[in-house]
Amino acid sequence: MRQDRSGKWTASCLAPDGERVRAPETFETKKDAEIWLSQGEADLSRGDWRAPDAAAVDFR
Repeated sequence: MRQDRSGKWTASCLAPDGERVRAPETFETKKDAEIWLSQGEADLSRGDWRAPDAAAVDFR
């Protein structure tokens, strides 16, 4: 997690494949960013984690 100049927080974590996954939004508080990270960790531990862009389809 890190705080931007605007004061908002960004969060990211490493996916099982080693790719960095960034939260799709910024957070008003550090606590909100921590919650996003905790939910991702819980998904990983349960085996429920899915890449945020897994459903994206590139039709090019």
